Amino acid sequence: MYAKRDYYTNCVDRNRNNTKQMWKHINQLVNKNSRSTNISVLQIDEQVITENETIADLFNEYFTDIGPNLSNQITETNTDFKRYMQFKTQHKFNFENININEVLNALEKLKTSKSTGHDNIPAKLLKDASDAVAPFLVFIFNTSLKHGIFPDDLKTARISPIHKSGDKKKSRQL
Repeated sequence: MYAKRDYYTNCVDRNRNNTKQMWKHINQLVNKNSRSTNISVLQIDEQVITENETIADLFNEYFTDIGPNLSNQITETNTDFKRYMQFKTQHKFNFENININEVLNALEKLKTSKSTGHDNIPAKLLKDASDAVAPFLVFIFNTSLKHGIFPDDLKTARISPIHKSGDKKKSRQL
């Protein structure tokens, strides 16, 4: 008992100026990081679903439909958007080209502890290959800005539901 207390006391003392490391040890102590986000049972109304693939499909359907469903609830109007703009500005908004140093800095800041995106490219690989990858990313970003087109592949995200509270089986808590 005392060894554990002394260990965590030393960890906190050692990391007093590094709050990220200090909280990492505190969370480890209180077992905060051990929560599971696996959902093995889902209840929708009276139906109980236990098949993993069906549960995944239902989550996918819910999250892909939520935007269009909400937008369908907004009433259409014939009001011109200019009516809402009460002032004129003398300033012009322009995107500037992205340079390779900005991309290299962004790649350096990637957190390797995070999971991959839908492309399955690990952040560690991007960081390790940043010198080779950065020029291509600069080209893609600047071409997108120049033509005002955002590539469809960059509009896709991996969504992982995280249970907040209450009964995990209740679908209303998504």
